[in-house]
Amino acid sequence: MAFTNPNNIHRVFPQLETEHLLLREVSPEDCAAIFQNYTAPQVTEHFMEPLTDLQQAAAIVEEYIAYAQTGAGIVWAITLKGSPVLVGTCGYEVLSPYDQRGEIGYDLARAYWGQGIMREALQAVIVYSFAQLDLNRIQAYVLAENARSIGLLRRLHFETEGVLREYRRFKGRFSDWVLMSLLKKDWQPERRESHDHRT
Repeated sequence: MAFTNPNNIHRVFPQLETEHLLLREVSPEDCAAIFQNYTAPQVTEHFMEPLTDLQQAAAIVEEYIAYAQTGAGIVWAITLKGSPVLVGTCGYEVLSPYDQRGEIGYDLARAYWGQGIMREALQAVIVYSFAQLDLNRIQAYVLAENARSIGLLRRLHFETEGVLREYRRFKGRFSDWVLMSLLKKDWQPERRESHDHRT
């Protein structure tokens, strides 16, 4: 699990490539795209307040870069092959090397919803996480009202562990959050791939 070693400051950021996507390191050049995505109410509806100025986006980019530099987490910029433009992000803002556990999060520009992009990106991240980050457990906290995200995680074979009642104060009210998880022993890419082709 060398990547999460805080002393490993000379690491090479792990780019992930899929059939349609390139997942790369977030950079300062992504600030405008982050701002555009995080000012869209539909994108931020279930995880944050929309941004109001570019400096907020710059701070988020700096935070994402710092995660990788310190080993505290790792967030990928999602791009389409042939285009450098960030269309979303996915990864871990929280990594626990001792427990071999990561808390996953993701977002995607509204124009790219319904095209299978996030599922393809998350599949690549999951494979990398179990094989290279040596995670044993990937978990996600999802606002109970976010049916699209819950459905996506279920298609990726995450299990629902329970509903955390009024777990967070979100946008001025106490809200319920669903805890979902995927364990390494339950992730079998070969079987999953053949099953996915049938469904």
